[in-house]
Amino acid sequence: MVTCNGEEVDPGCWVEGHWGQYGPDHLADQAGSLGWEPETCLDDPREIRRIADLIETWGYPRDHTDMRSEGVNIIASFWELHIESADAIEAWLNDHTDEGYSWGWSDGEFYLWATETWEEVY
Repeated sequence: MVTCNGEEVDPGCWVEGHWGQYGPDHLADQAGSLGWEPETCLDDPREIRRIADLIETWGYPRDHTDMRSEGVNIIASFWELHIESADAIEAWLNDHTDEGYSWGWSDGEFYLWATETWEEVY
């Protein structure tokens, strides 16, 4: 038996590759069921994606660079934050999971595996 934050969890794939760009959002859903909570909206990939989508609906193309942002691609910055928030969720899961098991991405999918399995894969 493996536990994460006091909940029994099954090793294996938790976010399948078919989620694509919504994989971090699904990860947030899965982690939420184990007790993870974002501290702010910028810790939640679901909210970050909504912000990026909203900016795009305002007519900013994905490669738009705003002069007021000193050449920073605003939408790309939100998508990078989207991925970084998923990394923070992964760290939270690992901090709350039994020794000998860890969470991580492999080939676009997110797994809970025993340490030995990760060593075999990588």
